[in-house]
Amino acid sequence: MVKIFLTSSALICLSGCVPVIVGGGMVATGTVLAKKKGMSGTISDSSLSLSIKTHFYNLDPNMHAEVGVNVQSGDVLLTGTVSKAEWQKEAERLTWTVEGVENVYNYINTTESKNHNLFKDSWITTQIKTKILATEDIRSVNYSIKTVDGIVYLMGHAKGQKELDTVLTICRNLNGVDKVVSMVKINQKNQREIKQEP
Repeated sequence: MVKIFLTSSALICLSGCVPVIVGGGMVATGTVLAKKKGMSGTISDSSLSLSIKTHFYNLDPNMHAEVGVNVQSGDVLLTGTVSKAEWQKEAERLTWTVEGVENVYNYINTTESKNHNLFKDSWITTQIKTKILATEDIRSVNYSIKTVDGIVYLMGHAKGQKELDTVLTICRNLNGVDKVVSMVKINQKNQREIKQEP
């Protein structure tokens, strides 16, 4: 019993170290959720993230450390660079075994990027979150932002196309951003729009 408690505690700490998430991966389809993210959604997403990371840890602690997991209203974004090529697909398979997962966006790489700069990526993410928070009529809690190698990944819910365009403009205009990948769902149209910057 003590062993289980310690393992869970360790996982919570380790998962907190991952910055808070189809190059070569698949975009799976699922139910499109129109409900805005609230406190219950946050708790559910945290639970999903912990469950997914637990599966990774149980398979191999190194996979747990190498794969980043972002969850937004049941949508899961997988990022990072894995040392074993087979983990790219295995991480996606394990993610789908967790009840409550709606979609999986697999952006896991198998080759380390020469441009990888964790500090720069964290700075970009922080700047985008700050700008969205300061923008009137946009609920920042409805968006999840992850930056990897200068590529910004967006998940969440927009009230409409105008709001989504505003968020995308904030991302595009920030120095250091090379590409924006949007998996944001537009609530009033009950549809998902996925956009990639050239």
